[in-house]
Amino acid sequence: MEKSRPIRDLARELNRRAGEGFKHAPFKITFWVGVVACGGLGVWLEVYNLMKELLHGPVDANPLRPLRIAVAVFFPAIVGATSLQMVFENDIKAHRGAAVSATIIFLLLFSPATDREIPDAFGLFLGVLLSCVSLWIWCAANGLSASYRQSPDAPLGEKPLDESLSGEDDLAGLNH
Repeated sequence: MEKSRPIRDLARELNRRAGEGFKHAPFKITFWVGVVACGGLGVWLEVYNLMKELLHGPVDANPLRPLRIAVAVFFPAIVGATSLQMVFENDIKAHRGAAVSATIIFLLLFSPATDREIPDAFGLFLGVLLSCVSLWIWCAANGLSASYRQSPDAPLGEKPLDESLSGEDDLAGLNH
């Protein structure tokens, strides 16, 4: 008899869900444009300002601090919203537990990511690492969402032309 490994099974399921979304264009567009580009707008603004400062102007004593803070407020927003989404889903209870656990862990790690006594480079590294994990959690929460999947009956879909399309049977009895 095989041993039960709930943590491993949960991680495998979340990885599967996270990867499944990238098979669909709406998911990819939402992830890259909505979550990474627009959701991370504050981060991108600080990356721009840092590059501008390093290339053209006098370098501040702590040039990484604004970027560090921008990254530090990005990951809690993503993981918090995603965790709430996973808690309210009618899905496996282990996903709810993972969502609540992730939120608690991220809140505990928020302090080291923003503490001014810790070097900026380490705080930035921690923030980037936690941002990547929060994006993975977003992918796991939304990978199987019908909102981000391509419809199989879409005009460019994979439905053979000799099969009826959804809704076609509903129109069969109409008289013009």
